[in-house]
Amino acid sequence: MDFYFNNTQALDLGSPAKKYTNNLQAIRLAKEIASLGRAASPDEQSILSRYVGWGDSALLRLLNGSKELSQLLNAHYTALPVIGAIWDALTFMGFGAQPVRIIDPSAGVGHFKSLMPTTFSADWAEVELDSLTADILKLLHPESKVFADGYERVDFPRNWFDLAISNVPFGDYGVVKRELPSFLRKSIHDFFFAKTVSLLRLGGVLAFITSRFTLDKKDSSVRAWLARHLDLLATMRLPNNAFKENAGTEVVTDVLFMRKRFEETKDVPLWVETEFFSQNYRQTSVNRYFM
Repeated sequence: MDFYFNNTQALDLGSPAKKYTNNLQAIRLAKEIASLGRAASPDEQSILSRYVGWGDSALLRLLNGSKELSQLLNAHYTALPVIGAIWDALTFMGFGAQPVRIIDPSAGVGHFKSLMPTTFSADWAEVELDSLTADILKLLHPESKVFADGYERVDFPRNWFDLAISNVPFGDYGVVKRELPSFLRKSIHDFFFAKTVSLLRLGGVLAFITSRFTLDKKDSSVRAWLARHLDLLATMRLPNNAFKENAGTEVVTDVLFMRKRFEETKDVPLWVETEFFSQNYRQTSVNRYFM
């Protein structure tokens, strides 16, 4: 059975020391279950669900340079209230009234699925690059199709999914995926948007948490390409401490809701362009949607 959070209760992840203990407990449990080749019990799934990765700087200090866990140090996990708000928005749009196909291309341990409203009927595909995290994900969501690989290496049918939902990775590093133009794969977050466009059915919706630079960077070429294929339904800029409690990181992120167009367009909507914004003698580029 898949694991789902009790949506009436907040998930208290505790102090960095508590997160550290929870992480190690989840890792040991995942390895034990894997060695026995069995499914996780509901109580064990609850323990596994508290794995939050090692992105929190306080957790890194507790690791004291452990080589065993060095490959996990860049994982971040999404605050549950943010995920809950995204599901509220999707329900408001009409999702949940009929069965849907959903993909999470950067699933972590699957919190997006674990917070899906109980009224939904859905077939899930979840992608997770880190092998240990993917092992935990499989134990939490045995009913999902889980792909332990990079999103760029997994082949899915085109025009298949009704909904794509995720906190996509972001950074100034790209991927090798020659089927897409080079400007769409220079940054990892741009690639996640571009690949997902081909996987959504016409009218399908994308709900991604992403770096503010998806909308704010001066070079508008990626946004112009996206605007030909997707309508921007809504976006919300989150405060920079939205993920501090669970991921120990302060970054400015946006939630984007976009819908795949039935026909491409050459129109240039407002959100493709940016303007300069000055404050306290500092100048930055900000999307015209927010201006």
